[in-house]
Amino acid sequence: MNVPAERVREQIVAILTAWGMDADLVATTAEVMVETDLSGVDSHGVSMLMDYEQSMQKGKLNLRARPKVVRESPVTALIEADAGLGHPAAKMGMQLAIDKALVAGSRRSPCATRITSARRATTRRWRRGTVSSGW
Repeated sequence: MNVPAERVREQIVAILTAWGMDADLVATTAEVMVETDLSGVDSHGVSMLMDYEQSMQKGKLNLRARPKVVRESPVTALIEADAGLGHPAAKMGMQLAIDKALVAGSRRSPCATRITSARRATTRRWRRGTVSSGW
């Protein structure tokens, strides 16, 4: 069955919102899930919703979680996702790594983030963020 991407996005947004996830985190998660499906990685797109529901029912997934930096240095950061989905934490981590690299002032300066979350997001989208930032 071929379903328009916007319709899939609307369904993901409706479900995650009904489960209590904050709107800004819903938007990030839906964007990544739809993009993942459109990239041909069917295992980590909309099909993950059933797994998320099971994890939530088992108490292993916290959809009210908001990622936060718990420790950092000039070139590293540890992000705690509080058993939430990895999509928002991955976005935060990549942006933080880009920002740290820009402050370090060298394309050769190693900058890293580590994320603790219940689920790791497909990170291909965030790796592309380094390219669009000139890194």
